[in-house]
Amino acid sequence: MNRRAILSAAVLLFAGLALPANAASIVPKIDTNTRAESPLHQAQFTLQFGASDSKIRRNLRQQGYSEIEITGRQLARATAEACKEGVRYSLQIRSSGRIRRATEIGRCKQIITIEQAERQLEKEGYKRINITEQGSIPYIAIACRDNERVRLRIDKFGEVTGRRNLGECERALRPDDIRAKLRDDGFDRIRFTDRQLPRYVAEACRNGRQFELIINRRGVIRDRKRIGRCDPPLSASKIPEVLQERGLNRIEVIDKTPPRFVVEACRDLKRVEITLGRFGKILQEYNIGRCPAPLTRADLLVEMRKNGYRKVKFNTIPGTNYETESCRERKRLVTRWSQYGEVVNERDRGPCESPRLETIVDRFADRGLKNVEMVIEGCRRGRKIRVTIDPFTGDRLERTRLGRC
Repeated sequence: MNRRAILSAAVLLFAGLALPANAASIVPKIDTNTRAESPLHQAQFTLQFGASDSKIRRNLRQQGYSEIEITGRQLARATAEACKEGVRYSLQIRSSGRIRRATEIGRCKQIITIEQAERQLEKEGYKRINITEQGSIPYIAIACRDNERVRLRIDKFGEVTGRRNLGECERALRPDDIRAKLRDDGFDRIRFTDRQLPRYVAEACRNGRQFELIINRRGVIRDRKRIGRCDPPLSASKIPEVLQERGLNRIEVIDKTPPRFVVEACRDLKRVEITLGRFGKILQEYNIGRCPAPLTRADLLVEMRKNGYRKVKFNTIPGTNYETESCRERKRLVTRWSQYGEVVNERDRGPCESPRLETIVDRFADRGLKNVEMVIEGCRRGRKIRVTIDPFTGDRLERTRLGRC
């Protein structure tokens, strides 16, 4: 065997060894685990450099931005567009999730609350106003002006997008007026079971109790009967459970402050932003992107190798998650993965031990390789050096200067 063949074989043998921190780095010549990357694999895997889209949106919301759209992503930075105080910005975002540069690109409309919508209608001369939230519209208002009763559709920017005449404003209260009055009295989750005058019948909750109410045309409760219990208001910790029952997954609560919660989740392969009321009703839902498809074990293995995991072993566990034992950065890790490639939990089980030189030499000797030598390449004082050693004794056989580092 000539010298070049010996050196190449030695490099292959020594490439998997772990050296002390102050030792020279080993130059690998081949990676037998390399596999062609497909667009599907690139799209599916969720490990990435820099902040995730969810973290970017969360950071921007904390800084007062809204209507956030991630427009681009590179290795260590991202770009987005968002609104703040009526101004639309183009944002360059660092890998940490912080804003590197904000450039004004236009104006934004302000999203209004239900209270702001009511004040706006009052300024326009409406009275006896009753506003309710209706999904993505997001508001429906019943109000009187000039003795005319109207139903108004109001979008999130406060613009009236629909108007229907309901007739004259009568002295008898309408169901929407009754609903507003009951809310003022502390009732919630109000549902009418009989809307025919001269009286109304409704079911409603107060203090965890459900009542059947008999109400006259003036809005006075004439009779009440307890008919059961009501679920308490929704807490942020219960949101994932509630939404999973509705077919959503990969749920992240962005805003945990009641009475409204903002959540990002996946519905099929669509990433959506959902606004929930305090009792779990979906008030608004927007499509904000796509969600990766579930990973097979082979897909996960390929992506783990691309991200520095070696000596991967899969453990069998119940459910759809994966659990692996592997080595990364000389640490032995036990990692629990979701079926979408997200790290659920990762535990450090100590250092990953490399096999001894004698074990490696014996392994390849059994395959017929003889006269084995080890080659190490590294830098010292700005110079690149190659050292050939005897794997059995550790003695240096040859030292060659290759150039500058």
